[in-house]
Amino acid sequence: MSANLLFITLLVATSRVSSDILSTFKVLRFTQEPSSYIQFNPDFSQYTQAISICGWIKSLGSATYPTVFYYGSFSNAELTMLDDGGYICIFDSCMQLKGKFTVSKNTWFHTCVTWGASSRSHKYYVNGQMLGSQQTPSGRLLKTGQTLTLGNWRGDESNKEFGGEMVNLNFYAKELTASEVKTMADDGMCINMVVDQHEEVRLLKWEEIFKQPRSGTITEVDMTGTCAASVNTLYSQLMEAKTKLNETAEKLLEVSTRLNETEKGLDRAVKELEKYNNTKNKWDWNIFLSEQFINQTVSPEQSEQIRTSWDDIAQKLVGFTITEDLIKFWKIVDCVETEGRPWFMLQSEDYLNQVLTQDLAQQLTSTWDGVSERIAGVTMTKELVDLLNYVSEETNCYCGD
Repeated sequence: MSANLLFITLLVATSRVSSDILSTFKVLRFTQEPSSYIQFNPDFSQYTQAISICGWIKSLGSATYPTVFYYGSFSNAELTMLDDGGYICIFDSCMQLKGKFTVSKNTWFHTCVTWGASSRSHKYYVNGQMLGSQQTPSGRLLKTGQTLTLGNWRGDESNKEFGGEMVNLNFYAKELTASEVKTMADDGMCINMVVDQHEEVRLLKWEEIFKQPRSGTITEVDMTGTCAASVNTLYSQLMEAKTKLNETAEKLLEVSTRLNETEKGLDRAVKELEKYNNTKNKWDWNIFLSEQFINQTVSPEQSEQIRTSWDDIAQKLVGFTITEDLIKFWKIVDCVETEGRPWFMLQSEDYLNQVLTQDLAQQLTSTWDGVSERIAGVTMTKELVDLLNYVSEETNCYCGD
């Protein structure tokens, strides 16, 4: 069985492959009498541009013109096929391929005729091999409103009775390719009865033909026993493939879950980096407008104090709401000597009236790392502070490591 068929079958027909399907394995056996045929008027409106007629045949009769099917009017044949390659006709133009036909009597074989208005090619296949082809007139389309007869030429004509067996004869609204016909033949009669790769264009189906009124004696032959082994093998293959697909789906789900977790982790990392970058860039140069620094040259000791003065106290402030009163209080009780800790830093909008979180405490202790030493020796004028604020905020420039 082809890999394509297995895959398609698994996707669209697994539910059909069961013990119930075996009851539909019925062959129609026509007697060697002119009255044994099926005749009706199907809707061929979807077949005017292209058609393929494929099925399984067993030749049993001895008529000179054993006709499998005839589609046309009483005087003009649109499509005709004999079971021995004798006459394979379209638009009253016939290929006589009996000399190339090598299938013996009482043997099942796959047969298929294809035609397309665009290719203008009428082809005949036996067991997947093309025995002949012919060109058709440009612009000629298949007529609708004609009569279809299975098992005879036009019905009740002597020496034209089929007298054999047929099964799974389907009419496709498509010119099947040589590879598609070969795949169909290679898959075998029993598998063809279970699934069809061209279901979307299989408009006139064997199941419908099987239900048409019959003339004369036409018996049904049960193929359940013959096909049971093939179908059970197919079913086992499908279940095995389905199991593998389920396992693959589970692995894909696991990978997808990991990818989602990774994506969430990356999102968290991006947010942390953004927070870090925002912290690194967020210097409040306005602190140098205080009396302690304005118009003063920053000494190395002051620059170091700006960088390190919060290391020993920031964690103690975590959880407090930074208010003006709290700042005044800490200024009174603070034990830092010399010029004192720069409490005015807490009066910036980043801290004032905010609850000091761990992140803010970290920001307080690390904001000036790598920067404070660079301002040692600089005289902090208002114009310089304004310039520094512009560089930091408007251009998002980072002057750190």
